[in-house]
Order: sequence, then C-alpha cells, then structure tokens
Amino acid sequence: MLCRSIIFIVLCLVATYGSGQCLTEGDGIRWGHFRSILEDHHGVLWLASTHGIYRWDGYRLHHTGVSQSDKTLMTDHDINIIYRDTRDRIWIGSNSYGLAIYEPKTNSAILFESKGVDSINDFPIQHIWSIVQQKNQVFIGGREGLVIFDAKDLSYEYHDIQTGVWNSRPTRRNLIRIIIPQDSNNIYLGGHFGLGQYNIQSRKFEHFPSTLPGTHDIPQEFIDQGWQPTILNGTIYNGNVYMTTWSSGVCKFDPVTRQWTNWLFEPFSIEDGIANNNILQYSYFTDNKVICSQEDHFERAYLEFDLAKEKFLFDSNYPPRPHNDQHTRAPYVDRNGSIVHTGHTYICFDEYYEKTSENQHQLRYLEISTDDILYSSANWSMTPDLLKLSHNTDSLHLEYGLINFPTDEEASYQYSRDGGRNWIDHAESRFLDLTDIPRGKSTMLVRGKSSHSPDWTQAPPLHIQKESALYQTNTFKGTAIGFLALLSAVIYYLRRRHRIKQDALELEYHKKLLDSQMTALRSQMNPHFLFNSLNSVNNYILQEDPRNASRYLTKFSRLMRMILNNSAHDLVSLEDEIETISLYLELEQLRLSGKFNYHLTHAEDLSLSSTMIPPLVVQPFVENAIWHGLMPLSEPRNVDISFLRVGDKIQCAVDDNGIGRKAAEKNKQDSLTRKKSLGLKLTSERIDLLQKTQGISTDIQIIDKNQDDKSLGTKVIITLPYIQADSI
Repeated sequence: MLCRSIIFIVLCLVATYGSGQCLTEGDGIRWGHFRSILEDHHGVLWLASTHGIYRWDGYRLHHTGVSQSDKTLMTDHDINIIYRDTRDRIWIGSNSYGLAIYEPKTNSAILFESKGVDSINDFPIQHIWSIVQQKNQVFIGGREGLVIFDAKDLSYEYHDIQTGVWNSRPTRRNLIRIIIPQDSNNIYLGGHFGLGQYNIQSRKFEHFPSTLPGTHDIPQEFIDQGWQPTILNGTIYNGNVYMTTWSSGVCKFDPVTRQWTNWLFEPFSIEDGIANNNILQYSYFTDNKVICSQEDHFERAYLEFDLAKEKFLFDSNYPPRPHNDQHTRAPYVDRNGSIVHTGHTYICFDEYYEKTSENQHQLRYLEISTDDILYSSANWSMTPDLLKLSHNTDSLHLEYGLINFPTDEEASYQYSRDGGRNWIDHAESRFLDLTDIPRGKSTMLVRGKSSHSPDWTQAPPLHIQKESALYQTNTFKGTAIGFLALLSAVIYYLRRRHRIKQDALELEYHKKLLDSQMTALRSQMNPHFLFNSLNSVNNYILQEDPRNASRYLTKFSRLMRMILNNSAHDLVSLEDEIETISLYLELEQLRLSGKFNYHLTHAEDLSLSSTMIPPLVVQPFVENAIWHGLMPLSEPRNVDISFLRVGDKIQCAVDDNGIGRKAAEKNKQDSLTRKKSLGLKLTSERIDLLQKTQGISTDIQIIDKNQDDKSLGTKVIITLPYIQADSI
C-alpha cells in the first residue's frame, strides 16, 4: 500500500507540474461543471459551463467576453452544448433557456428563447443536449424532443418524439442526449431510453431494446421494468454504432444483426485509477478512438477506448487528475493534438496526444485595433478576412502570440509590410503599432518561432484595404482640373470686365476675411494648449508608455490638420465640425486624466456629410465651458454638446454643469483666462463678417441655469441657417 501511495503522489505531482498547462481558479474559473468544448477557425477554444461560456486564446482566459446584462448569448446561463457549423456559426444550447446562434462575421446573435414545449410562440426545446449538422440540416435534441433547422435560412421544424420507454425519471423519458446522422432520411437517437432510429419523413421512431446479458450498478427492479443503458455520446464506425454510456461502459450496436455488445472496466483497481463503471459521463470521439472521462472516484484524468481493437487502453502515461478534483468532464482534442480536460476548478492541456507532422505552434492575432475598430479575443468578434480602414486612419495596433508551447519558452517575432519580401525583426515583443498605412490594398505578415525550433510559424495574412479620400481619386482629380480650368476662364473674364468697379470692395472684404480667418486660427491654436499637449506626450515618453504617446500624437496631429484645413474654408460639413470637436474633447480628457465627462450627439434627421456650417464656431464655446465652467468645479463635471434641426435652422447647444458666468468672472485673473475670452470675442467678430460677406445670420444665446440663487451651470445655444451642400 505504501508503494501504491507513493506512485499516486508522484503521478499527481507530474500532472500538476508536468509539461502540460493548467488553468485554475486563479485564472478566473468559477466552481462548476464544463460540459462541452469546441475550437473555432481562429484556434480559440470555447468552453460551455454551468456559468456561461469561457474562451481561451492561448494567453488569457475570458469569461463570456460580453456584458452580463446581454441575454442574447445567454452569458450567465447554464450551457449544455456548444457547436460550430460549416459556416463558422456558433450554436449555443442551454439547460433552461433555449438556443442562441452567433455569427462571428457580423458579430451578431439570434436568440431562440424557450419556456418549454407548451409555451406558445416559444422555441419548443428548453433543455438542449445535442447539436449536430449533416449537409444543410442542423439537428437539435433535448428533453422536449427534436428540432431540425435549415442551415441556410434558419427555419426549423419541431418533432415530438415519443419513445415510450420506461425510465426512473419520467421527465427525462424522451430526453435526447445524442444525435448520429445515418443518411439523408434517418438518424440515430440516444438518451435515457437507450438507442433508437428515427425516420425524418415518416416521423416514426423504432426503439432498439438492449440485449446485453447484464448491467452493472443498476438496481434489479430497474432492470425488471425495462431499464435501458443511458446513451451519452456516440459515433458510427465500420457500419456499427459505438456509444459511451452511464454504468454500462462502451457499447456497440450492430444494425444488421440488431445485437448489442459492451466493454466494461474490469477488474477495477486503484492502480489503474478506476473505481467503478460510472466513467463515461462525458467523452470525445476521434477518428478511431474514444477519450473517456469519469464522473466520480476516477484518479486518472482520462482513458482511451480503441474502436478498431475494441478494447480499453491502460497506459501508465495517462495523467492523474490535477488539484485533487474529483470530477473530470468535457474532454477534447484540439487541432495540435493536445487533450483538453476539465474539472470543477481547472482546465488542463496535455500536449501532443497524437503528434503528427501537421502539429506545430500556431501564431495567432489576439487584438487588432484602430481609433474606431477593435477585433479582440476578449470580445466575440475576431480577425476579419479583409480589414477595411477609412481614408483618415493613420495607425494600426496589433497584438499576437505563439500558441501551444511551454510557458517558460521564449519566442521571437518578425513582420513584413511588402508581402514577405523584406522581414523586420521585432525581437520578443508581441505588440506592434503601424503608421503610414498606404492607400489601397496591402498585406501584413507576422511570423514567430520558439527558442528550440529553427522554423518560423506564420500567422494567416492580414489583408488591409484603406479607402482613398474623394480628393485622392483620379476621377476627382480629372474633374477638378477641368472644372478649375473652366472656372478660371470664367473668373478671368468676369474680373477683366468688372476689375475697376469691384477691386476696391473685393480688396476690403478680402482683407477682413483673411484677418478673421487668421485670428480664428490663432485663437484655436492656443499656445498654452499646445504646450500642455506636448507636455502630456513628454510625460508618456518619460513613463515609458510609447503606445499611449503614439495614440496621443496621432489624435493631436489629426486635430491640428483639421483646424488648418477647416480654417481655410467659409463652410465645412457638419461631419468635419463634429469630428474636430470630438478630437479636441478626447485630447482634453486624456490630458486632464478624465476629470470631466462629455456627450456629443446629433439628431438623426441631420445629414452630416451634406449639411454645411461655418467652421470653428462651436469649439471656442466648448473650450470656454471646460476651462471656465467645469475645471473650478469639484466632480462630477459634465458637458453636453448637441446638434438639432429646427425648421430651416440648426441649433447647437453647449450645456455644462459648471460654476456659472458670475463665478467665472471672479476667476479671470491669469493670461490663460484672458486668451479664452479673446477667443470668444474673435469668434463673434468672425460671425459678423460672415453675415456681411455671405449673408449667413447667426444667433448666440447664453442662458444662466440658476435655482434658488445657486448656479447649476451655463447653456449656450448657437443658431445657424440650415445649408445643404448642393445649394451652395
């Protein structure tokens, strides 16, 4: 006995500290059951549990990945089965809520909620245990019967299958645990009733009573009343149906002779890590083997049954259960040959179950992001087939990593931006920020290798398509040149006819317009703002935070470029004006460490691209609200900017909860405050000039929000004419 105990302790240590990798409660696993595992086409493992869905990307374990308040994907429900179809959609079957189908390409889901088969207009199966696809049909099996989906349009048909077989738990008499497609018209169904065949067209069920000579661990009265072995999983191999069962080991059914055969774990011995035959609660079928797990008192993590040899394989190399967990469930073999097995509080990866020439490390993208796009293994959405970027996208952030090698092993990486002709060393860094992304189509390549392997492993190519701005297209350039040539001729002719009469007036207005534009530009490019912005970048650099420094500089350069561009025009699109304000708010919020909150909204009936307004009119009021109204105030600090259409007018409201104008007047002591006030004065002068030269009338209303002699902030309403781009 002492020798056996020593061997068992050694095996436990090997399982805990061996070459395999284990995730435990410290990695975010909640105590519960894992029932199903699948691997999507990105190589990410999805694990269905009693607490929703876990996802493992090779570096981090994510629990559900979406908000717990989102019921679409049943993130906080008890999940029985998770399945990937031929279109890469993820089918999620719950133990009490129905079915959800997730579409990764669109990052959307369809929920088929169920409250039971008797509920009107609900999905007929509430407790789902089996999902399998054959060609254009997806079969859903559960406690309430069978549903057959059309894989294309997701229409479905309910089949109420009555097996009529006795069971000790009547509510589960017709529970379908497995579905094995036989041909286009027939499927095998298994469950607490045993095994049977169902014809889809005739809707007839034929039961195959067990002819086994005896059963184990089953009371005699159950057997006398027609007990059948509970089928838990199965497959068709060499024309026969092989099944894993509860208490009856591995069974085989011969459809020709209608004979049953079973293999049990006998004799039981603690040396083999086997205590009884309740070992097949969960199992996984490979091409010619079955990976078996046990519900209780099974010291080993898993065993194998060879379908060809029809025998159990007792291999001393099979690992014991880690962390003294008494439950092993949901075994799975991933694409690299690693066996994944789970318990109440762990997920373990035993590497290279069947090592082949195809087994190799994977290089996987973990995050791809720009200012307005995010694909991440932490969320449901993953790497797209084609990454489409807008013309104003200047930077791209990538995170990647080699998967399936020991965690203490170092890796090195390289990347190429020209299709693999030239590779750039990136050392051990798994993070890459790209700038100067070319217009049109390009391909990004990343590869890596572990320290013990001379071969590079390459991630799937990342195809990028960056749109060209309208002014960058050849059509626009040709049209613009022709139009400018015609316009120049017309202008030259008109100027020649009216030179003497118009020169004086045009020179006067032109001078005022240039002066107004320059003063507006100077008021926007406030030296103090520039100094603080550059100082923020310097702080990021000193803190060795190049990623945030790069993002800050990118936003800062975009804001300066938009100010320079917009200040040269009398009118700009509302879209450009909102983007300028948004960039300014983002920079101020970053620089002030999030000391204020803002909301920027617009009415749905406003066409942002075709509605034109004078540039740089709203921003000084936003700036004034932040510095004079909000910053002297203790938190919370809020400013709301909204754009509405009222008849033939556009109203912009800048609403803050600051200290109010009366208190702000007392604080105007330093030069910064005076420059802010000067910016508003110059904006007012510029508006007056626009009214004289362009006939654009503007009304500015400043409202003090007071209650019981207490200031609740200031609201500025700027009213502009509604101008369409095609009317200019």
